[in-house]
Amino acid sequence: MLAGVPVGVLHVGEDILFPSHYSIVTLLGCTNCDGPSYGIGRVYRDDRSNVVVEPLMWTSNINLGLEGPENSLGLPDAPADQNNYAVIGAAADATGSEIIAGICCVGGSTILYRSTDGGVTWANYLEMAGMHSPYLIAEPGQVLVGPYAFGEQVPYQIVPRGEVLEPPKGALWPLVLDGEIVWRTDDGSIRTVDRVLIDSGDPEDVGLHAPVFGPAQGVMTIYHSQGFGADYYLAALDQDYSITRAYRSPDAHIGGGFWLDDHQYLTMAPFLQDSDRVAGQPYSGGFLHPLIPTIVDMDTGEVHSLADTWEGSQALSARGILSLRTGSFALVTGTGSCLNVRAKPAASAEVLACAADNVLLTVVEPDQPGPDWLHVITPGGIEGFVSSGYVEATG
Repeated sequence: MLAGVPVGVLHVGEDILFPSHYSIVTLLGCTNCDGPSYGIGRVYRDDRSNVVVEPLMWTSNINLGLEGPENSLGLPDAPADQNNYAVIGAAADATGSEIIAGICCVGGSTILYRSTDGGVTWANYLEMAGMHSPYLIAEPGQVLVGPYAFGEQVPYQIVPRGEVLEPPKGALWPLVLDGEIVWRTDDGSIRTVDRVLIDSGDPEDVGLHAPVFGPAQGVMTIYHSQGFGADYYLAALDQDYSITRAYRSPDAHIGGGFWLDDHQYLTMAPFLQDSDRVAGQPYSGGFLHPLIPTIVDMDTGEVHSLADTWEGSQALSARGILSLRTGSFALVTGTGSCLNVRAKPAASAEVLACAADNVLLTVVEPDQPGPDWLHVITPGGIEGFVSSGYVEATG
């Protein structure tokens, strides 16, 4: 039972293909260790309908097997007596229009890097003494940072405005729920400073992740530590945060994610070996397996691996989904710099923005002006028109 609700068992469903109308941004890093992440990546389908799993930003090329710069941010090589740079936290809004990553720690400081185009280009946003992990975007341009698990206990604060937050007693880390900052606590609950919102019903060694709400219901992930193993749960919630049904998976990590419709949940879950991916059997035992994008059907308890995202991408293990965009996309390419986004489909029209090569633009359908121009929305939400000669349709 979980909070008085019977618990079913997650079971293996059929593998499905990565949808052509999705683009997700993920953290990259070791999925079976407690170390930091080493980069941020993206998954989408290209103009030949191939799944592309690519790094957008990285702090070490060793993990990616890349030749070229040690990191993609232009930082000087780390001194020989210090570790490489690492991503000690990242926060994003739901669609990835804004992403802020904390890069640590040469010189004893954290540099916050910010992207406003889906992770393609990055700018040095703020430097802070000590180890500060980004947790969530409080509002555009403002990020909640706090202590990193293996660093000193710096205060929670919203930067750059500098507002310090006092968490409730027993707080473990902050979450955002319905636009409000709440806290996961050591008694197995999610709460504000003065009230409990969600209680898992088991305060002993339980971890709760941020609930995600869809059109009609919500879902949250829960893990229960048991020595060297753990039970992972997905719990469906109603709009009053009460658990309505729950599923269990022993030792197969189920992460946070996004609702796709009224019953499907996109998350990161283990890529099981072929012998374990037999439809109908319990979904378990994946702790040492890489995490890949996965869809869970909350009506049936079936776990559907998006298996084609793993082919050829072993160096790009994902730790969690930062953002999800849906729609038809067009990839900016061949400009050598950036592509003007204009107010009207004319070369003389006002320039509203300039989208860098490799940015994915969302195509506004079916309203298109003709073969020479494309009606688009940038990752930052600017709507306009671009020359069709410098974009490739994806999917």
